[in-house]
Amino acid sequence: MFGTNYVLWWSPDATKVAFIRSDETAVDIFYLTKYGLDAYPTQIPVKYPKPGYTNPTAELLIFDIASEVTGPVNFAVEGEFLIVQVAWIDASAVAARLTNRVQSLSQLYRVNADSLTADMISSQSAPAGWIEYVRIPPNIWSVDFWKHFLLCFFFFLLLLLLFLSFFFSLLLLQSELLLIPGSLEYIELVDYQGYNHIALYNYLSPTPTRMVTQGNWEVTQIAGFRPDLRTA
Repeated sequence: MFGTNYVLWWSPDATKVAFIRSDETAVDIFYLTKYGLDAYPTQIPVKYPKPGYTNPTAELLIFDIASEVTGPVNFAVEGEFLIVQVAWIDASAVAARLTNRVQSLSQLYRVNADSLTADMISSQSAPAGWIEYVRIPPNIWSVDFWKHFLLCFFFFLLLLLLFLSFFFSLLLLQSELLLIPGSLEYIELVDYQGYNHIALYNYLSPTPTRMVTQGNWEVTQIAGFRPDLRTA
């Protein structure tokens, strides 16, 4: 996951957990030298994938709380791939974005949380370069966001700054894709006529519903989104 320190996402109804498992078994070992008070330094073995060598393999799994069963998602993708974005669409479906190792191909999948099958929604390619990802902040206009924000604020008064930082991080757990509550739509930065622009998508269609922005300039950051007006 790019730009995050977590790989676990609860479903909206808290009945399932999606998470990423990484396997570093085939990754080569790099030795770090630790100097201390002893006469000779010690060597610390670390799994470290250098460019051109074997990467860790990652898979997306979903754990069902009721049945206590964990299963891997079948993306049916050949070769190495990266899982760069994950977010719950609703209680029964997960959105997951995969890229190849050099990030010249990006594919967005809709995952059925019960059957663990994945259907590709859309695909982007950049044969002459790579696809860059920009983290999208939570929807600051949504009612749910302000409920969580106020909850965090009260915990700050009770548990001080340490607990505030913990609960505020919970607000960002699904910020990779800007999902529109109560709909099958989402916002994404895409290449449009050679420039990065904001597009409104529907999970049932691989093409944008419409371009939110366009022109001979680029969007570098999405500060927020108005779901009622479909504007950013």
